[in-house]
Order: sequence, then C-alpha cells, then structure tokens
Amino acid sequence: MKEFVQCKAVTFSLQVRDTGEKDPPQQYRAKGGHVMNKMVLYSLLGMFLGITLLSARSRASSAYGEGKNLYLSKCQICHGIKGEGNGPAAFALSPKPQNFTDPAFWQKDVEKKITTTIAKGKGSMPAFQLKPGEIKALIYYMSHTFKPGSSSGT
Repeated sequence: MKEFVQCKAVTFSLQVRDTGEKDPPQQYRAKGGHVMNKMVLYSLLGMFLGITLLSARSRASSAYGEGKNLYLSKCQICHGIKGEGNGPAAFALSPKPQNFTDPAFWQKDVEKKITTTIAKGKGSMPAFQLKPGEIKALIYYMSHTFKPGSSSGT
C-alpha cells in the first residue's frame, strides 16, 4: 500500500511511499472502496475556482481603472465628473453634452451608440481615435458608474 506523505499545492504533485500493506487505512478510503481522497479533489477544485474568480475580478478592476482614466482625460471636461453633461466646457457647447445618468441614455444598444459616437463624433463632440479595448474599458466604466441602479466601482 502507498501512504500519503506530502502534497505540494504549487506543483500539484503528491509524494507517496510504499508501506507494504495491501489496503489503505479506512480514513483514506472514499465511499465505494476507491482510494481517491475526496478532500484533495475538492481542494484542487476550490483553488481552481478561486483563482478563476480572482482573475476575473482583476480584469474587471483593470478595465474599470483604464475606463476611468480615459473618461477623466477625454470626457469629463464636457460631460462632467458625475456624467451629468455639465462639465466645465459644457456651457459653451450647443447641443449640450449627453447626460449619462439619464435612464433614457441606457436604452437600446448603448455599446454601439457609444462606440459610434466616439469613432465619428456627434453634434459638438469631436471624434476620438481610441482602440477597441479602450472603448470597451470606457463603456465598462460608464455603465458601472453612471447607469442608474449600477454599483459605482468594482
């Protein structure tokens, strides 16, 4: 029989030694007589899920931060820090900048609306040369900051 000696979580390797016994002790047996240690399986599954969730949260935080920086450097001068369309430059513009806190703005295909407006401009807003990833980050920030009922930040 082989007895469990050490588990290295980083490499997911198990080291075992031969004890000369045929059957493992009862505490190492899973139901049905299988030697598989369920706790190791569940631990590995838990670690995988935890890493996956942390990775997803990290990407969301990164998108939020990038979007916020883009908004502050390119949008807030006209749309305002709170997205209400009342930034410092808004008084001189006609038509006035879009109010992102208005529920009507968030109707229909808002991602397409924002993407098209950034790429082509609209009214008094000029076009901006942003990469697709930057536009996605900006949309992520706006939808998590200004959309009514959204949580502010990540």
